[in-house]
Amino acid sequence: MLNSIKGKVSYVGESEIFIDTGALEFAIHSPDPRSNGFVVDATVRLFLYLNHREDRMELYGFKDLKQREIFLQLISISGFGPKQAVKLLSKTTPENFIALLNSDDADSLATLPGIGKKTASKIILSLRGKLSLAQDGNSQSQQYDEISEALIEMGFDKKLAYSCVSDLRNSLAGSHSGENLEREILKQSIIRLNSR
Repeated sequence: MLNSIKGKVSYVGESEIFIDTGALEFAIHSPDPRSNGFVVDATVRLFLYLNHREDRMELYGFKDLKQREIFLQLISISGFGPKQAVKLLSKTTPENFIALLNSDDADSLATLPGIGKKTASKIILSLRGKLSLAQDGNSQSQQYDEISEALIEMGFDKKLAYSCVSDLRNSLAGSHSGENLEREILKQSIIRLNSR
């Protein structure tokens, strides 16, 4: 089983990266490698998935385990292929994707590339409850889920609560940190949701 590859970047394309390990150079499909900061001559590590087909073998590489986990869950859905999953992951972060999934927001999910309303609903039905921001032991991500759940217990709409927390997490991260960030997200979420 291939888990990861470490080597020097020799080429970066729109959806493909070449990694030179010294003896071999590997061509690897990867979500938006340029935006992920991969540059020629940098040493990188990618977590791998080998897609074995009758006529060829293809490697898919991911910057972290969470991105690979989402990819594996997506390709487990009937009719959803690896290239479609990479295209989707090129346009969203694992955090945003999981927030959309948890909020049951098929309309917002359908705005991602290659995803129509029918496919978005299928993804939500297939993956609901299977992905969590906290699965890699990230207690900070778990805290954001807990903020959303606290808002839901206060009577706010589930979809709006997850969406609001995700938006505020991204917009406030530069000006707050740690517990201050969590308190500010909760405070501003309540204000924002009460004004709807």
